[in-house]
Amino acid sequence: MKRIVFMVTVALVVALTLVGGAASAQEPEAVSVQVDPTAKAIAGGQTLLVTVEVACEPGWQVHEANVSATQGATSSLAGIGGVVCDGKPHVHKVRVNALDGQFSRGTASVSAFVLLLDPATQTTVQGQDARTVSVVGAR
Repeated sequence: MKRIVFMVTVALVVALTLVGGAASAQEPEAVSVQVDPTAKAIAGGQTLLVTVEVACEPGWQVHEANVSATQGATSSLAGIGGVVCDGKPHVHKVRVNALDGQFSRGTASVSAFVLLLDPATQTTVQGQDARTVSVVGAR
C-alpha cells in the first residue's frame, strides 16, 4: 500500500511539474513598445520629438496609443498616429508639444503606451515602455 501511495505521489509531482512548465512558457507578446533613448527638442523647445517603435500582431485593433513626456515643470501628452498591427515593427516620430514651458537639453521622462482590442473577443492587451531619455537640440 505504501508503494502505491508513493507511486501516485511521484506521478502527481511529475504531472504538476510538466503542467507548470507548460503554463509558464511565454506566449508571444501581442504588442511591444520601445521608446528611443534620445529625443530632440525642436521649435525652440516647444516640441519634443520622440521616436517610438511599435509592433503588434495581426487581428488586433488599436484602441489607444500615446506618448507622455515630462521635464521639470514641463509636460505633455501626444497620440501615436498610424499604428498598424501587421506583426512588423514600425517606427513612429511623435511630436509632443509642451503645454507650459519648454523642453531643453538634458534628460526627460518619456513613456509610451499602446492598448489593443481583439474585436472578436473584446479582450484587451497593452504594451508600454518608460525611460529617462537624453534630450538634444534646443538650449
